[in-house]
Amino acid sequence: MGRSAERKKNNGNAAPLSWKTLAGLILILGAAGALRWARMDLSFYNDEAHAFRRYIAGRFSETKEHKLKWKPVDWEDTLWFNEMGSKPHALFDLWPAVL
Repeated sequence: MGRSAERKKNNGNAAPLSWKTLAGLILILGAAGALRWARMDLSFYNDEAHAFRRYIAGRFSETKEHKLKWKPVDWEDTLWFNEMGSKPHALFDLWPAVL
């Protein structure tokens, strides 16, 4: 059977996965998950936690009266503010001025 006959047979779609391929993928994903399971609670390190609090979640800050006050993060800070150096400042400082 030629190439054109094969294309007509499956209408140009990719062939479905065989049960052996699917079982192999499930085994690989299961083994990878099992190897990583012990460290799942360690996946949020200091730099990621800081970025999450600063740009997404918000944080508590202490007032002059020594009380805690919640400071939510607005969308402008989430999109444009950067104090960690992960984005090029010149480009991201220019956009709010243009808009």
